[in-house]
Amino acid sequence: MQFHVYKNTSAMSEGAAEWIASYITEKLRDKPTFSLLLSGGNTPKNLYDILAADKFKQKISWEKINVFFGDERAVPFSDVHNNGRMAYELLLKSSGIPSSQIHFIDTSVSREESALEYEKMLRSHFTDDGPTFDLALLGIGNDGHTLSLFPGKKQVYEKNKWVITSEAPEAPVDRITLTPKIVNRSQCIAFLVAGKSKSEILDKVIRDKYDPDLYPVQIIKNYPDNIHLFADRDAIDKVLKNTA
Repeated sequence: MQFHVYKNTSAMSEGAAEWIASYITEKLRDKPTFSLLLSGGNTPKNLYDILAADKFKQKISWEKINVFFGDERAVPFSDVHNNGRMAYELLLKSSGIPSSQIHFIDTSVSREESALEYEKMLRSHFTDDGPTFDLALLGIGNDGHTLSLFPGKKQVYEKNKWVITSEAPEAPVDRITLTPKIVNRSQCIAFLVAGKSKSEILDKVIRDKYDPDLYPVQIIKNYPDNIHLFADRDAIDKVLKNTA
C-alpha cells in the first residue's frame, strides 16, 4: 500500500483530486474509455466538490468515463442517504459525463432484483476474468467495513456473485453492495480516510493480523498490488507513531 499523507482533510481531498486527474489522463493515453468506481459516505464529499470545479473540468476528459457505484443504501434516489444522489449532486451532474455512462444502482425495485440487475449490467462491461475498474475509490468505516461489507457477516466471503444484498448495523440498514470478487480485479484501488475517529481502526487494519471477520476491508487486495491510501494526519497519526 502506498501512503499519501496530508496535514488536514481539505489538503487530502485536493491532493487526491490532483492524483486522480493525473491517473485518468495517463490511462486515457492508451485506451479510449476509463471506468471509475465511486464510494459513498461522508469522506469523499469534499473530493467530489473539488473534482466538479472548473479546474478539473479542464484536466479530466469526463466524456470518456464510465461511472459505477460500490454500494448503495436501499432508499429512494431522492433520499439524502442515497450514495448515487450524493455523487450526482456534487459531481456528476456538472461533469459532462453522458447520462448513459453513469450506472446507478436502482433502488426503485427490491434489493434482490436491484443486485441481479446491477450484476447483469456489470457483466456487460467486464469479463469473468481479467481487470475490471480502472480505479476504485473506497472508504473505511469506524468498524473496519468497506463497501457494505460488515464485520462478522458472511457476505464478506462471497465467492461467486459480483453484487449482493447486505445489512448494516445502523440505519439505513438495507444495502446493495459489490463483492470483493469484482472489486479486487480493479487496476487500482484508492482508499480515502479522514479524521481522528478513523485513527484507531486504521491502525488496527494496517498492523493487526489478517482477519476479515473483524476487519472486512482487509479482504480488498488487487492483483497488480496497486493500492493507495489517502489520509489526513488525524487519521494516520497512530499508524505512523506505531511504525516509527
